[in-house]
Amino acid sequence: MSRPRKLADRVPLFCGIEKAQHAVLRRVALEERCSLADVVRAALDEYVRARAQTYRGTFDVAQRAREKRRSRAADRAALSTGRRTRRQLRSENSLFGGFRIELDVRRLAELE
Repeated sequence: MSRPRKLADRVPLFCGIEKAQHAVLRRVALEERCSLADVVRAALDEYVRARAQTYRGTFDVAQRAREKRRSRAADRAALSTGRRTRRQLRSENSLFGGFRIELDVRRLAELE
């Protein structure tokens, strides 16, 4: 495995793996005389390359940008006409906005 170049647009990635997986990665890294990060990057490159044809064209960035602009314009209109409050929009547009979560604290004693 060749020494990789400095990453230009680096994003940290954290994940949990099994001990056996870690042992294999570590052994490969030692044998290849590179870092665990190099081994993981190479494995990810191979994984993505093998599936690139499957996912190619499934996500249109320009179309998503148009959808977001339309959604933001609709939110501004709803806010300016009073159909929605900022709080309602924040709730609707949040990551878990569509989920309703209720906690039944009466059952906590049963779980302990």
